Amino acid sequence: QALHIDSKNTLITDAPKDNQGNGEAFSPTDLLCTSLASCMLTIMAMKARSMNLELGQVGIQLEKKMTAAPRKVGEIVLHFDWQGLDQRVSQEQFSALKEAD
Repeated sequence: QALHIDSKNTLITDAPKDNQGNGEAFSPTDLLCTSLASCMLTIMAMKARSMNLELGQVGIQLEKKMTAAPRKVGEIVLHFDWQGLDQRVSQEQFSALKEAD
């Protein structure tokens, strides 16, 4: 369990069933992938705001590929669903959002 000092929110993790855990919560590697996606969307939202654009409901489907020996995250694949993005966004604006940093 981790405690965020300012908000007092707690975060519970558990190892997956196939790795000595109960699978009752996000695994640390799940959180790694989720953090990457959340960070990317947050940066895109800030960029959209600076461009006076509405980002809308952008979805990300994650695929975590683990390696066996040693057991670790080998690859994170992100599939973006841009359907919620305002249709009035130009290709140049869309590129700026995708490349936001």
